[in-house]
Amino acid sequence: MVRTMTLSAIAVLLISSGAFAQIDLQYQNWNFATDNSIELHGGPANASSTQGVGNLSVQNLGINPDGDGNPTATASQGFAIVLFDTKSAETGGAHIGAETDQHVVGLGITVNSVALPAGQTQQVGDLAGPTMQYEGVEVGSHQKVDKGVGSSAQAEALNLVGFGMGQTAGNNCAVGCQASIILGGQGSEIEGAPQSIGEVEANMTTQVWQFQAANGV
Repeated sequence: MVRTMTLSAIAVLLISSGAFAQIDLQYQNWNFATDNSIELHGGPANASSTQGVGNLSVQNLGINPDGDGNPTATASQGFAIVLFDTKSAETGGAHIGAETDQHVVGLGITVNSVALPAGQTQQVGDLAGPTMQYEGVEVGSHQKVDKGVGSSAQAEALNLVGFGMGQTAGNNCAVGCQASIILGGQGSEIEGAPQSIGEVEANMTTQVWQFQAANGV
């Protein structure tokens, strides 16, 4: 007998609003990944592994001060990320394995034959110039647990990912704001009696693009 279980869940929240001196270009990109595996065989054994990574990045820019010294064109953008995975395996001698990997990568976009950088991009024009904002991301997760013929064995794995990004831009005639939040999780488990075999594999991927543009006045 072999018993298996897998669970994947992902939630995406998008926020975008806009009403739009010149900031030519402000952008930031990211590429985060985790990769971890456990493999046991050949005799009684157990193992476990846990890893995580987190990051927060924010940048702000303001130009064209008014009479009081306050900028009349501003652009701000930031992102935050948390990746976490944990797994464990136990066997009396049969092969048992658990592997996980996750990634969060910035995505680019092409608008009117112009390729915009991956991640977050902002451009704020003066009162007569255009204003645009773009952000794109891919979040992916993969899990696999498997048992080979032989003794009883069991393994389990858990992946969690949280990512948020947002940006605001404005000048004297307009403002724009966009943000997105992605939350995801995966859980897999396998437990097998002697001579049973089995495998559980799960994948999930989400991609988000947001784009705003205004001509100004």
